[in-house]
Amino acid sequence: MRSCPQYLCSLCGQQGHTESRCPSVKCFRCQRLGHKSFNCPDKIANSTEPNEGKTKQLDSDILNGDKPNMSKPGFVEINEDEEGEPGIDTEIENKELNSEVASTSRVDGSLPVNGGSKDIDINPSQKRTASSDDDGYANLTSIRGKSKATKTTSSTNLCETFWNDQVHEAARREWGGSVLSSICSEMNRRGVSCLINGNSDIDVVNSSTFCDGRLLQINIIVDDQAITIFNVYAPCNSSERKYFFTDLQERIAKTTNQVIIGGDFNTVLNTYLDKYPPTTYPDQSRKPLKDLMLTEKLTDIWRHRNDDVIAFTRSRIANNVRSASRIDRFLLSNSLILNVSYCNILNYPFSDHDIITLRLNLSLFPRGSGVWIFNNQLLDDEDFCLEIGEVIRSMKMHTDFETNFLEWYDNLKGKIKYQSIKFSKRKQRKQRKVKRILEKQIMYEKYKAQKFCDYNFTRLQNLEDELNNIVSKEVKGAALRAKIQWFEEGERPTRLFLNLEKSRQKVKVMKSLLKDDGTVVTDRETIMHEQVDFYKNLYKRESTDKNASSALINNVTRLLSPIDTRFCDEGLKSEELFDALKSMKPDKSPGLDGLTPQFYKAFWSEWEEILMRLVHEIYNAGTLSNSMKIGMITLIPKKGDLRKLTNWRPISLLNTDYKIISKALATRLSKVISTLVSEDQSCCVPGRNIADNVILMNNIIRYLDSKKVNGYILKIDQYKAFDRVDHGYLFDVLQKMGFGDYFRNWIAILYNEITACIKHNGFISPNFDIHRGVRQGCPISAILYVLTAEPFHEAIVNCNKISGIKVGDHEAKIFQHADDTTFFYLTLTVFNMFSM
Repeated sequence: MRSCPQYLCSLCGQQGHTESRCPSVKCFRCQRLGHKSFNCPDKIANSTEPNEGKTKQLDSDILNGDKPNMSKPGFVEINEDEEGEPGIDTEIENKELNSEVASTSRVDGSLPVNGGSKDIDINPSQKRTASSDDDGYANLTSIRGKSKATKTTSSTNLCETFWNDQVHEAARREWGGSVLSSICSEMNRRGVSCLINGNSDIDVVNSSTFCDGRLLQINIIVDDQAITIFNVYAPCNSSERKYFFTDLQERIAKTTNQVIIGGDFNTVLNTYLDKYPPTTYPDQSRKPLKDLMLTEKLTDIWRHRNDDVIAFTRSRIANNVRSASRIDRFLLSNSLILNVSYCNILNYPFSDHDIITLRLNLSLFPRGSGVWIFNNQLLDDEDFCLEIGEVIRSMKMHTDFETNFLEWYDNLKGKIKYQSIKFSKRKQRKQRKVKRILEKQIMYEKYKAQKFCDYNFTRLQNLEDELNNIVSKEVKGAALRAKIQWFEEGERPTRLFLNLEKSRQKVKVMKSLLKDDGTVVTDRETIMHEQVDFYKNLYKRESTDKNASSALINNVTRLLSPIDTRFCDEGLKSEELFDALKSMKPDKSPGLDGLTPQFYKAFWSEWEEILMRLVHEIYNAGTLSNSMKIGMITLIPKKGDLRKLTNWRPISLLNTDYKIISKALATRLSKVISTLVSEDQSCCVPGRNIADNVILMNNIIRYLDSKKVNGYILKIDQYKAFDRVDHGYLFDVLQKMGFGDYFRNWIAILYNEITACIKHNGFISPNFDIHRGVRQGCPISAILYVLTAEPFHEAIVNCNKISGIKVGDHEAKIFQHADDTTFFYLTLTVFNMFSM
């Protein structure tokens, strides 16, 4: 295949051979023609006896679980971020995935790389950039290799690509996203390119090319912030490099955006820290570069975070003499320094240049700590289940179990939360240690394969399988939080799930708020204060006209039969509670207590008795326990201007124990609701669907067309319909329809002294009281709303002053699906009635 006469060499443009067999191929190790670095005679001559000792030292370090000693001659110490303490059960820290990023950046030998690539991975609130150099042998095979290595990143910038227009077009087809290039006019010279992932949050405004393949300027928008990225490949000649940096400064001065410069600068800033062996050789381009940084307020971010560390990004051996330097770097605006999560140098074995990674947190709002969510994976751990069982048994010995059960119950949930966090921390520390050892052992096996061609393939595969098992558990947690329903066992798209999880969080963040007086606020505290005020006023009780309410309710003619009344008034049974629990989706977000449906299912044998006692105590007290009263409101964007709070839908995240009871009551109600609401209502009635009303309305329109009869359609949108239901009116409707005391008392308990708080970007607001509305997120809310809407339906149908559309013996006037209401009328007089 490599000698196929149809194969086109991207290096010389001739057919009949691949670039690896091209006579013009140049070894970056010895600079001679006719071979590549992996066949270099200098490499072979210098890789025998000295490497054996290094191998043994590495082997000893790794097998002992220690970090390999890279400070010996021939090695460069790489400074890596220490892992931080991960969030307990609520999110997986990306720092634990840094090793995965590094491994995916190391493509196979089909991609010879030599110098400056930057891949910018922009998550909903984070940006990661990696930098290395590309030696220019960028044929189609290497493009595919680069694609494999960077598909999980949002942007990858390449330096010294040697691309022409044909290779650029091939890269564009292979990449699938945007490809921007500055191509040198001379064949097989210079070149810089940028690959933008089509799934990223980067919006490219425009791009410009300068200096004949040495400079690419890209203006982007990320998270509403304008940033200009310069991808540079500075000249090797110091005098040319001097004018290059002067020209670059003039271009930076013209932009008002924050700036990130990355690539191969071909010079060092400190000849003692950034170069080996150290030298005092004068470089006339160094001063213009330092002037540029001072004038434009730019910082070498790796050096900023590693003040006295000696590390290099480029190294080579020629004539048995080793030289190294840190000429690849990121410069960024000082205003971005606080946004930096980390900046690392990663080894890249297929090049004499390493990769630089940079992660920026570009969120306009720092994310709060969020709330604790129980980790369902703990249920697979037998030791954890034994500990929780013991917690429940020991708590039953407390006197509050008999004297103050509701308070005891809340304390029990608090104790379970504490024990779960404690166990989870212990388990995660152990798992992280095992993961680090596996990663080091895998790195060592690959190192042997790359350097000495002597490694155990079976051992490498077994190590990777063990690591996959650990990562798959992280994937499941991220997939749950991202609400991924198509997650398949055996895949490892952790970064995808984390990005989706963050993208969902990003959508829920209100970045600016438009107040009623027209002013716009952007700071987090003010936005949260406005949110609380808005919903506190929305849920405030308003006075109602009792006479008007009674007149409206008197239109109700459909009542429960005595049998149905007795059915709804029976005491709640254990079987009903368990059926309600089983019907809950396992991936639904819990309330503030963090306990998931899966937890209750796993411990049902212990919890059944507790829940039945809880139901009895709540009904006798006429109030829920304190933890069950609180609903955590999360805001979901609707259509329209998202700066207005009216265009966000409040969803109440309620505790699972609350939802078990309300779901059991809703199930009872669903079995009798068809006898209480008309056929014109399609919501929450078993056997009915919104499509039924759509078909009926279409048929009426066709009927009018066929009869050549004029008619009028009126569709109304009730402002915050669910949130403005008066509780007194709701209880009166239930009584009118024939519900008994037991059922009505339970509905009253669900709304007695309830409170709410708002969760916004991980921050939780103070609690505030709720005096009206049915909570969206409660299993019974939609059915209760349908019952409160029925008197209005009956009033319209019974009004003789309103003429509907007669089709045969039936007169169609109104169709409803919850609060979505559509009217059909023959005359315009109805509009006058609505205006009254």
